[in-house]
Formats: sequence, structure tokens, C-alpha cells
Amino acid sequence: MSNTPSPLHLEIEHWALDRLLRSKTTVRKNDPAVQRMVQSIEAYGFKIPLLVSEHSEIIDGDLRLKAAKKLGFTEVPVIVCRNWSPEQVRAARLMFNR
Repeated sequence: MSNTPSPLHLEIEHWALDRLLRSKTTVRKNDPAVQRMVQSIEAYGFKIPLLVSEHSEIIDGDLRLKAAKKLGFTEVPVIVCRNWSPEQVRAARLMFNR
């Protein structure tokens, strides 16, 4: 039996907001959507964790982070994408932002 985690296994951690780093290459202007995300989190809860690199950089979830800050959260759920190459991170960002 292998010690390699299954690709279907997800570990959700809770990280402090000040631990998270926004991508230096974020080009999407999503500020107009922050209030809608705030309303969604208020209505349904924070149901989709942020995806982050092992170096704390956000891969997906910048809008959720902005809404969490506006709501006064001190931490958010994250899934750490361990062992992802820089190419995998870039490809994931492109896919998530389509």
C-alpha cells in the first residue's frame, strides 16, 4: 500500500488571512463582484476553499479572499496544492479564470 494520498482526498486547512499572498500576475478586475460574493457568503456560508500554493500564494479564490476581508474574517478554508510545479499553477489559473 502506497503512502501517496489519493487524488480524490482533500485536506482543508484554515489559514489566517495575513498568511495568504495575492498573485503578482492577477489581471482580473473583480472589485465590482465583491459585494455579490459577500452576499453569497452571508446567505450560504464560506463553502468553497481557496486553492493556495505551498508558498501561500493564491491560485484560485482572490474574490473570496476580498469578500472574507470585507466580512471581517480572520481566517479562511484553504486547500494547499502541494508539489505543483509553476507550470501547473499557471495552467490552473488560466483554467479557473475562463
